[in-house]
Amino acid sequence: RLRTLAKPRAAFGGDTPLARYLALDWDHNHICVVAANVAGGAVRVQRALVLPEAAALTPAEAEAAGARLRDHLKAAKISPAPVLACLGRERLIVRDVRYPGVADHEEPGVIRFQALKEMTHAPDEVVVDYARVGEAGANGERRALVLIAKRDHIAAYQALCKAAGLKLAGVTARPFGLAACLERVAGTTVLTPLPEPPGSAVAVVAVGEGWAEFVVCRGGAPLLARSLVPGPGIAAEIRRNLTVYSGQAGGQGVRAVYVVGGPENAALRERLRQLVELPVHVLDPFGGSEQADLPVAEKRGGFAGLVGVLHQRADKKGLSIDFLRPKQPRPPADPNKRRTLLWMGLAASALFGLATVGYLRLSALTQQLAAQAFKNAEQEKVLTLSEDDAKRIKAIGDWDDQAVVWLDELHDLVARFPDPDKDQIRLSMLSARVIDKPPTSKDPHVAQMSLKGVTGNDLRSVNQLVGRLSEDGHYRVDTAQPSSNRGPDARAGFTQQFTIQRIEVQKRAPEKYTLRMDEEKDEKPKGRARRGR
Repeated sequence: RLRTLAKPRAAFGGDTPLARYLALDWDHNHICVVAANVAGGAVRVQRALVLPEAAALTPAEAEAAGARLRDHLKAAKISPAPVLACLGRERLIVRDVRYPGVADHEEPGVIRFQALKEMTHAPDEVVVDYARVGEAGANGERRALVLIAKRDHIAAYQALCKAAGLKLAGVTARPFGLAACLERVAGTTVLTPLPEPPGSAVAVVAVGEGWAEFVVCRGGAPLLARSLVPGPGIAAEIRRNLTVYSGQAGGQGVRAVYVVGGPENAALRERLRQLVELPVHVLDPFGGSEQADLPVAEKRGGFAGLVGVLHQRADKKGLSIDFLRPKQPRPPADPNKRRTLLWMGLAASALFGLATVGYLRLSALTQQLAAQAFKNAEQEKVLTLSEDDAKRIKAIGDWDDQAVVWLDELHDLVARFPDPDKDQIRLSMLSARVIDKPPTSKDPHVAQMSLKGVTGNDLRSVNQLVGRLSEDGHYRVDTAQPSSNRGPDARAGFTQQFTIQRIEVQKRAPEKYTLRMDEEKDEKPKGRARRGR
């Protein structure tokens, strides 16, 4: 349940007065407002509503926007109260700063120096606040999450509240509100259990009217904050952010994901359960509240940060981040500390100068390395293409080495074949194929033919054909195998059939085929004549 003030004032220690606040978040042409009573570490929400606006809040339009806000609040019957304003993650610059352990009064100055030394904005254009993260290391080094906001955004809220007749009590960061909301609500409802194990890092996803934010937090303090783009790809973007954090956390990754809202984000929760191997829970900022004037379930995603800010204000520690009153270095009590701080500033400036020179040198070397890497990649591409061409040429050569000129081979076979009528012989079947051999084979015979035919009782014409092929020197011929012919042409005198099972053929160039069929008439009994073309 959301903690409420349903009990009388005596529950907070006598006559503790109730402090009333308006939490305000103006983003993406919408205003989310929560009116609540705050006291004794508890919050009682009175009203929560979304007000439409035609434009985003800017210093130029703040006065007119304040007049409209005053009218909206009056129409909603919300009386004036001090305002706690939220800035979304997309309006903030976040820095993870590590700094040496220094005295408390020196800490804000050191952190500000560390955060601003890499900024492109002028120091007087921004407001810097921070929150410590974790405990000091063994060497005294500390870590802080630094948030930087433009002064224009703060000035816009100041002008807005002035025009609306309200007092601006604080300007904070929405990611800290989301973390505080989870810290207070987790474990109070069945749908929002405590993280397991206690004290582990968890992620909070809030989807509002045209915006979305992703925050990794531990113990109510943000560790990582990202602005997301609402839409079909938000689940994949959340998974990428979880992967990035796990890579930076050194094995202490996120243990659960809490999605703000109710039925409107059911599809997102289901998609996350499919994409990440983590428990996915519901985070309802108004869970358990019995107040009547609360937004409907599908519009609660934009209020989690505001409710968390109200819980922070109810705590004795107050707001973790307040751009209206950022943490400032306090002047030292004696001149020795001032001199120490001066030397530290000079040393830091010298270190910054050396770091700048080193960075410029490193950048130049990095550019040279990138240029050389580009050249190497181009050369590798050329070598790869050359290797591919060589492989193709070799494959074509291997294929060509195993090929024969079949048209010339058939021509020579016809020229050597005996006279079918005179020698009583006929060819009934011829088959030819290329022999599949490895490229390293030394055998010059690359193809094979087989013949089948019929003849009379005399096999001299068959032997004559075998002899002609053998005498050529380019063939390796098996002996003809005769058998009795039982076919229909046996009645015409073709009483025997013969088979030459294998005639192995050597590869020859086309100009090596010199036999002419018109020369066969003048051949001697050996049956061969050759003439150069």
